[in-house]
Amino acid sequence: MKILGIGNTIIDTVYSTKYLPIDNKIFVDNKKIYVGGQAANAIQTMAQLGIDVSFITKFGDDVDGDKAKQYFSSLGIDLSKSITVEDAATMSAAVIVCSDTNERSILMHQDNKFSNYCTNFLINNINYYDLIYLDSYQFDLAKHVAKQAKLNNIPVLSDCETLDSYRQELLKYVDILVAPEDVIIELSSANNVKDALNELNRNNEFLAVVATSGKNGSYGIDKNSNDVIHIDAQACNVVNSTGAGDAYHAGFCFGWLNKFSLEKTMKFATLVASAKCESSGSVVAPEQLKRLKKIIAKGFF
Repeated sequence: MKILGIGNTIIDTVYSTKYLPIDNKIFVDNKKIYVGGQAANAIQTMAQLGIDVSFITKFGDDVDGDKAKQYFSSLGIDLSKSITVEDAATMSAAVIVCSDTNERSILMHQDNKFSNYCTNFLINNINYYDLIYLDSYQFDLAKHVAKQAKLNNIPVLSDCETLDSYRQELLKYVDILVAPEDVIIELSSANNVKDALNELNRNNEFLAVVATSGKNGSYGIDKNSNDVIHIDAQACNVVNSTGAGDAYHAGFCFGWLNKFSLEKTMKFATLVASAKCESSGSVVAPEQLKRLKKIIAKGFF
C-alpha cells in the first residue's frame, strides 16, 4: 500500500488548561510540542499503521524544519520530494486545550514566503502510488499532482476544511471527498447532510463522499450505495480532540486501500479517530496504536 500525501507541516505547541482566560493570566497544566499539520498528522498515523508513505510539504530552513524532517524520517516517511523554503520559518501553531469543556483554540502562523513560493510541480513516477492524499492546503503543489493523478487514473482523496476558489478548483481532480458536514452541505443545494450526500453522489463523479460530524459520527455514500450510511462516533475518554479528523482520514485511507466496504472503512476510520481523542498529542499515542494494531491483526470485525 503506497500513498503520496501533500499538505502542511506545523510545529504544534499544545497547552492544557482548565479554562481559557480572557484579559487575564493562568498557569497551564502542561505544555508539549509536536510535529503536526493536517496532512502531517494523517501521514504519521498512516505510516504507523504500516502504509508505505511519501510526503510532499514545505519546510522552513530553520531548527523547527530540521526537527520535523528528522521526526518524519524516523517513521520511515519518504521526504525526497518535499521542499525547503529559503529564509522562511516553518509553520507553527499554539493549541490551547481546555480540559473542563473539551474545547480548543488554535493560533497559527505561516511565513509569507510560503504563500509566495510557487512551482510547477511534477512527479516523474506517480504510477508508483496507489492513492494520493491531500489536506487541500499547499495548493500550488496539490493541484499539479492531483491533475497528474487524474490523467493516470490514480484515485485522489482529499479533505476540504473550507470552501474558496482554490479548493473549488482542486475538487475537479478529487475522487474521494472526506470533509466536515457543513462543507458537504455548502457544496450542494440541500439543507441537511443526507440530502447533500445523495445530491453530490448523484451529480458528480466522486467514488465516495463522506461527511464528518464530530460527536454525531460520520455519514457517507459511494457509487455502490443505495442510501447514506451513518456511523456513530466511538465512545471514548476524550483527552484532546485536536487531530481527530486527520486520524479519521488516515483510518479511511487504510480501509480504502484494503478494499473494505464503505461502511467498514468508515467504522475503522471512526476507531482511529477515537484512539486519537484518547491521546494527548495531535496523532495517535503509542499505547492507543498498539490497541489498533491488535484489532487489525484480528481481521477487524
